[in-house]
Amino acid sequence: PDYHDPELMNLGDEGLVGLGWKALEGAIKKFREHHITNSVIIGGDVSIVQERMAIASTTGIIACDEAASASAFITTMIESDNAKGSGYEVGMRLNEFVPENAGSSAAMSAIKSRHGIRMPSGKYKLILGPQPVADLLGNIVLPSLNLAVVDAASSAFSGKYGKGVADSRISIYDDGSLSDYPMSRRFTCEGLATGRTELIKDGVLTGYLSNNYYRNKVLYDSSARDKIGAEPAGITNALIPRNGFRSGESMLRCFRGRPTIVPTNVMVETSGAIPSDELVHMVGDGIYIGRIWYTYPINGLLAGDFTCTVVGDSYIIEDGKITEPLKPNSIRIADNIRNLLNQVIGTTANRKPVLLWGSPEVIYSPDIAVQDINLYSIGG
Repeated sequence: PDYHDPELMNLGDEGLVGLGWKALEGAIKKFREHHITNSVIIGGDVSIVQERMAIASTTGIIACDEAASASAFITTMIESDNAKGSGYEVGMRLNEFVPENAGSSAAMSAIKSRHGIRMPSGKYKLILGPQPVADLLGNIVLPSLNLAVVDAASSAFSGKYGKGVADSRISIYDDGSLSDYPMSRRFTCEGLATGRTELIKDGVLTGYLSNNYYRNKVLYDSSARDKIGAEPAGITNALIPRNGFRSGESMLRCFRGRPTIVPTNVMVETSGAIPSDELVHMVGDGIYIGRIWYTYPINGLLAGDFTCTVVGDSYIIEDGKITEPLKPNSIRIADNIRNLLNQVIGTTANRKPVLLWGSPEVIYSPDIAVQDINLYSIGG
């Protein structure tokens, strides 16, 4: 198909190594510009996904597909200043993929994060950057919108179909058919068409990530109505199986496994978005959270409680302005996802693609400001 770049599809090992050097050089150049040459650590990865697959069935399905995408994720540290920064880049075309931007951004973030300060435990207003928004979606929200999890009565949104689960300004959808997006595919590993699934629309739960097996299972399960919150036979459009992929190490396609439910290109849309500086001014006093790590549900996904550690790229907001950096690994967020999704006070429109570690989906996220979120000081 013509929605994937032939040059990227045919890139060999030598070309991949060259892209890795570009990412490294981007970080080194930025550090040198600021006369920082000692106590520096640069790490990360540059990855190319190249897929070719074919599918056939006894029902007459015979089709083939191919896909390619590139990503770079770089972390830098200035050990002497206890500073840490990250940068990332996602690309669909080789001539537009600039891994040195990821290296340069990571270095600049570490430079800006030097001599970070600690903050006490308490309830805060936060601006969650694209990475934290994506991390919370990938580890808490999207699993709760997975029909297999709903079927197991383990979703944080159990019984909530057709009801409000988030602020009315928030909409989320998954679309594996978009042109020029990293996780786009012509069809699933079940031989079914990919497409757009509205998951949350204006804050209301409107659909689920599904494959053919679980769609059919809930249609004939007498207990499914209580798990979903509606009679499955009456909401079949919300259960269309567009996400049945045999996932493996190469992001999605691997013939060895059975089709599971896998998100693709996940889009977070917001209404009433404002520029970033206006959002900071709106928050007044709080914290900009740029990167979190080790996000997981506590007390089970059903409860909706989660925790994560703020590991870098974060800053104190005072009197409507970003002031000092927050010390990395000095604070964690511990709250409830249903509470967080309903504490939104503002958003921006500047969506960035985020590829989470070990996850196949790419999540396009804006900045989202929330209030009254529990933070706990950690470390010495």
